[in-house]
Amino acid sequence: MVAVAYHNIAVEQLVLRHVAEACVSSQNARRLARLCLSFSNRYLAQFETTHKTALKDLASTVRTKQNGKEAAVFAKLSSQLYD
Repeated sequence: MVAVAYHNIAVEQLVLRHVAEACVSSQNARRLARLCLSFSNRYLAQFETTHKTALKDLASTVRTKQNGKEAAVFAKLSSQLYD
């Protein structure tokens, strides 16, 4: 249930264009969902889609702004996504 709440927060943050925060929230949703796979299997695909969307938005923000803080968040989250 907490993973779904984090996911919903991430979606709201994406709508508000708080992309770096959305990446962190979606990553938290994915981590929590993996702790209880028996309950969260049906949500995993949506969590992954939201996280990839957030990363894509963050990458485009980093390319346009070249913001150091957001670039560091993007690098960290990208490495965790593919570990």
